[in-house]
Amino acid sequence: MQNIIPYLKKVFSGINHPVFFAVLIVSFGLWYFNQLGHIYITTVTLPLRIESGADSPIGVLENETQVECRVEGTGYQLLRYRAFPRSGAVIVNLRNIDLMPVAGTNRSEVTNASLFNALSAQLENIRLLAVLTPRVEIVTAPFNTKRVPVRSRITVELANQFMPIGELRLSPDSVQVKSLDVLLDTLQAVYTEPREYTDVRGNLSRRIPLEPIRDVVLPLSEVEFELRVEEYTEIDLTLPIALENAPRNLKPIILPGEVSVRLNVSRSRYATVSTDEIRAFIDYDDRLTNRGRAFKVYVPASEGIVVKEVTPLYVELVFEER
Repeated sequence: MQNIIPYLKKVFSGINHPVFFAVLIVSFGLWYFNQLGHIYITTVTLPLRIESGADSPIGVLENETQVECRVEGTGYQLLRYRAFPRSGAVIVNLRNIDLMPVAGTNRSEVTNASLFNALSAQLENIRLLAVLTPRVEIVTAPFNTKRVPVRSRITVELANQFMPIGELRLSPDSVQVKSLDVLLDTLQAVYTEPREYTDVRGNLSRRIPLEPIRDVVLPLSEVEFELRVEEYTEIDLTLPIALENAPRNLKPIILPGEVSVRLNVSRSRYATVSTDEIRAFIDYDDRLTNRGRAFKVYVPASEGIVVKEVTPLYVELVFEER
């Protein structure tokens, strides 16, 4: 030993240590990557999720589990399943497996043969040899249906001097969803995924995905939306104020009797808009909630016209006997 230690010191004293270790690491890396290209047989644990399809009469309550499988594949693929098991999660449709009721419970056992076939069809780049988990059980319950509206989570920011013509339209604007009663009772709507459009200068027409809802089966994954957009021009009008629901035995006097109205009018409506179409009025029935205050002036507008300003917005109402 006394002779070996001085010998090793003499040998390694002449080696450039950084270069030596760099070459050693590169060599090991090349060897390791070469080994990953070989075919291996090993055991992996796969996250499994069983989902109900749109045509399924039943739903799955407890549908997430893990199954241990014997597989064959290259080292690259097997390393991915070992290092990142979530990336290899398998989703199996309920219609692709066979169930056997478990006596005395609301559970069902997935037959090994149908699970093997369903997993084999889903796994990519590796070959399933056997499902080692002895039993896979799920809890199911009958599905019911409910029609709910589709609501938008779309934000549109228009360019200067552009305006929307009507509301943003979704097609379809409602869908027939399928789920358990306990979920359907609280489900009020389904929503599009959030989208934001800025500096819009023309019509928008797109397809947009619906946000998935856990344990709720949607009949489609996306809907169409449309928004008409046009340039607009500002128009100022002076309009007489009418009174609606007035008492017949009294003569109304509105102070002041006219209002100034500023409108944004779309390009397609500019040639047709007139004072015959735009009117201003107050409603005598507002007295029930006004409690002695002034009456609000209403100026309804049709599609392609937006009321931007009404001056004055509130007026006084007095009566004279006829």
